[in-house]
Amino acid sequence: MQIYRVTGPTPLLLKPLSEALVGAESSIEAPDLARSVMSAFTAAQKSAMFHAMRSMMLERPDMGADMAKITVPTLLIAGRADITGWRPADAQAVADTMVDARVRAAEGSGHSSPLLVDRQTVAGALADFWAAQPV
Repeated sequence: MQIYRVTGPTPLLLKPLSEALVGAESSIEAPDLARSVMSAFTAAQKSAMFHAMRSMMLERPDMGADMAKITVPTLLIAGRADITGWRPADAQAVADTMVDARVRAAEGSGHSSPLLVDRQTVAGALADFWAAQPV
């Protein structure tokens, strides 16, 4: 984190950030989308990105108690190989504390890679979720 604060998005830092965010497979299966996501990070103001990364990585609060209070229907989508700590089993553990939550697993190792490499599963999960809701 401190290196990023001084240097910004150097190649040394971008590789682990890219793997955590978009996943290694996204660069192969959806290279244009992966580049687009990563370019948003590299183009962001250095100080703003430092604060965002610090709050997400170092000061990330445990949301478990707050999630358990959610009473509306909730869909949690998790990457099967997510290296950031949000795999289907993690999502299911949270869903089990909620009144009406369901989990859908999607392909991907980065936190947002299911949106890049498994769009059909994500879109299908959303369509099924909304179709099941009362009008």
